[in-house]
Amino acid sequence: MPDDLAAFIETLGLAGEDASAERQAARLLVDAMGVAIYTTDAAGSLTYYNEAAASLWGWRPPLQEQRWCGSWRIVAPDGAEMPPDQCPMAVCLREGRAVRGAWAFAERPDGQRIPFAPFPSPLRAPDGRLVGAVNVLVDISGLKAAENRLARAEARFQTAQDIAPEGFVVLEPIRDAAGTVVDFRIDYANAAAMRLLGLRPRRGREAGGRLSLVLPMHAGGPGGVLAEFTAVLETGSVSIRERGAGDGLGARSFRSRAVRLDHGVAVSFEDITARRRVEARARFLAEHDELTGLLNASGLRRRMEPMQDRADGAAILLVTLEGHRAALGRAAAEEAVRVAATRIARRLPAGAVAARIGADDFAVLVAGCPSLAVHELSAALLRDLAVPVATPEGPVALGTRVGVAVSEGAMDPDALMRDAELALSTARQGAGDRLAIFAPAALRGAPTIRQAEADLRQALAERQIEVHYQPIIATATRRIAGFEALARWKHPSRGFVSPGEFVPLAEETGLITQLGDQVLRQACRDAAGWPDALRVTVNISPTQLREEMLPRLVADALAASGLAARRLELELSEVTFLGDERAAAHALATLRAQGVALALDDFGSGFCSLAQLRSFPVGRVKIDRNLVVGVDAQREGAAIIRAIMRLAADLGLATTAEGVNTPGEFDRLAAEGCAEAQGFLFSPAQPAAAIPSLLARFG
Repeated sequence: MPDDLAAFIETLGLAGEDASAERQAARLLVDAMGVAIYTTDAAGSLTYYNEAAASLWGWRPPLQEQRWCGSWRIVAPDGAEMPPDQCPMAVCLREGRAVRGAWAFAERPDGQRIPFAPFPSPLRAPDGRLVGAVNVLVDISGLKAAENRLARAEARFQTAQDIAPEGFVVLEPIRDAAGTVVDFRIDYANAAAMRLLGLRPRRGREAGGRLSLVLPMHAGGPGGVLAEFTAVLETGSVSIRERGAGDGLGARSFRSRAVRLDHGVAVSFEDITARRRVEARARFLAEHDELTGLLNASGLRRRMEPMQDRADGAAILLVTLEGHRAALGRAAAEEAVRVAATRIARRLPAGAVAARIGADDFAVLVAGCPSLAVHELSAALLRDLAVPVATPEGPVALGTRVGVAVSEGAMDPDALMRDAELALSTARQGAGDRLAIFAPAALRGAPTIRQAEADLRQALAERQIEVHYQPIIATATRRIAGFEALARWKHPSRGFVSPGEFVPLAEETGLITQLGDQVLRQACRDAAGWPDALRVTVNISPTQLREEMLPRLVADALAASGLAARRLELELSEVTFLGDERAAAHALATLRAQGVALALDDFGSGFCSLAQLRSFPVGRVKIDRNLVVGVDAQREGAAIIRAIMRLAADLGLATTAEGVNTPGEFDRLAAEGCAEAQGFLFSPAQPAAAIPSLLARFG
């Protein structure tokens, strides 16, 4: 209460009961003021109250009653009843001082509660004695109603913000001593913004700390967040951007709209992650096959167009699957296609792409790859796809046909595809096993597969197929332990034709048995003249193994050459074990009984199971050269080699590493316990006439 009002009341003697006409007039004046005022004596008994006070209390309490306040009850803002001796008037009388008490409710007899703010002050006699107190009560119903309306409005706003899909933040600038904006503080953030930006669920001045802790500020760049929001703050411009953030569940994309708000910046965030993912998915499916994830025909076409000007050429391999649709339901057939696509993708060299261009048709585009490498890839794909596919309806064998077209220089995409389709059409007509391949360009001038087949038949008849030998080196002594026999075709007009070209042709045309028998007999004859400690390793194709006559052909070759069976090692690919395992096991057991050694080629590159490796009488594994390359520099490669060494040791198998081309690779393989190595580090395959010089070189 203002001091002049307290003095005025005290002067009028409102605390006493006697009332002259002058005092009555003064009381009428106080009543007319419309401000609730009452007085008590020093004991707290009511001595006076005006009409405004009675109206606020809702009744007329009797005077001289010790109430401290005329209210029926006083209730604290939290709803708890306030004891009379703790009300501001009681404190004023007890301590003899004015009290500016916090607001409370005056409860009327009918239960209605009126919010008010009390301002009691002590009344003193001329000698300083406390004779009572006067209290001015301010009805704050209107103020509280306004506050409640504001609180409800804020609650509605908060609810709307919390359920809004858009994020919303209010930023306040953080300035350095020179007044330059160096960061922004997050003053407010709704629930969506907290989720989007990864903010902690706090509000107020610690809502989210500095913005730089949430978004990369890129303070030095003109396109950074700091520069963007500072420009909004200083110029009042509106900024609309797309940006990204992480929310702990993965990358998010959102569009932001920033506007100036008083002395800060308000930013709304629209989460467009789902939209962008749908758009990205649509772009992906425009060029990719949904089932396999490979390119589709349109995507392949786009990859081919830039290659038409490449000087190093390109190749197309067309792969078609056969024989699985009729035996399977739709789901199992799609699973077979998906597995085939995975195997094709896994074989791709660097720079190559694969596409699914039909229900059971695939294409592989290889750029800058020599013919030999292309056909090695073709042979590897044929081996991989020969492995039966496990489906819900049981294992399924995939028939596979491959057509290859190679361009040695600049290519016409349409012409190259037509050549590949022609090759595939020709391959589909071939006899023999389900595996087929034809590459017109790689066969260097053979106009048709029929002509290539005729040339190969003539080569076999005229003994044009030569046998070359690559030395196998013992890592412990660096001495020759044996030689691998490799077929070479020297065509009268086209020169040497790679085995990657003519061996698949022999498989397709049914000439592989005749080719294999010639190489076996020649290798045995040559090896018979070597030192007794050296062995010769000869490759056997799956088709040869399925021939019932293989053990007899081997026995005849040994007998004709006089070579001891222990010095002959037959090298088998992992595909050899697939298909009729019982027949394969019988043939291998017969060969082992004859004393012939067996080795598994390209170990680690195919799909041979450990159970098969343990079941068949193999005595050696030859580690695939793809696992050898860079083994001295790659920790992962060394770990794989080490695991193979442990496995071989546990199974009692000898080991030979293929494709060893550097001293570092050799040293690492030797350190890991690999027993033998072969590769260009020592020598490429050489004619039989070069054997003496190789023996003199390596001992």
